[in-house]
Amino acid sequence: MREYRDPFGSILGILIFLAGVGLLGLTFWIAYGLFKVPPAETLGVKPNTPLNVNEAGRSLMQMLFRMFMLLVMCIVGSVIANRGIKLYSAGIVRVQVQEVSEG
Repeated sequence: MREYRDPFGSILGILIFLAGVGLLGLTFWIAYGLFKVPPAETLGVKPNTPLNVNEAGRSLMQMLFRMFMLLVMCIVGSVIANRGIKLYSAGIVRVQVQEVSEG
């Protein structure tokens, strides 16, 4: 049995894998920017002013929504990268070659 690699399937698998890794990198970059901001600034709390609970609650819900969307982006990026790996490995074609005996 001989094996050979389908070049189109391999290239497509690598490109899809790189797209998934790129999406994961983008997700981590956005998360880094999100967590780089101090919590008081994110929640809209200013020193020496009374706390506006409505504004702080709204800001908290926005931050939780962003974190949830980052989780979704991370899962989607992982699934895309996994599909790329599967496409790359599916590009291997096995062909059974019969030996011709002379005689």
